Amino acid sequence: MAENGAADGCSIAKAKSSYPRKQANKDKMLSIVLDAGAEDLRDDGAAWEILTPPEAFEAVRTPLTKEGMTPKPPKSAGSPKLREKLTGNQAAQMLRLVEALRRTCDVSASPPLRYR
Repeated sequence: MAENGAADGCSIAKAKSSYPRKQANKDKMLSIVLDAGAEDLRDDGAAWEILTPPEAFEAVRTPLTKEGMTPKPPKSAGSPKLREKLTGNQAAQMLRLVEALRRTCDVSASPPLRYR
């Protein structure tokens, strides 16, 4: 069994915000958000998704608001720092562990994991 805090630092917290695409074109969004400290701008088809470090969220949001843009409610996103390829018995064990955790936590919106 791992010690308390063993998983600290295994993921990087990100602040994620979305703005409808009709509010600005890509060049304008890139210019505003990258100058303000965002890490990434993604196009999901209907909206611009902006990823920022949590501490830069307001610094990125402020110039967008001044331009008259209205965001969708903010979300938190995570990005793993560590990656380990699991195969065979280790992969099966990990999938059983994750499914057991999902059954005990309120994550009804999460899709089931699939072994590939």
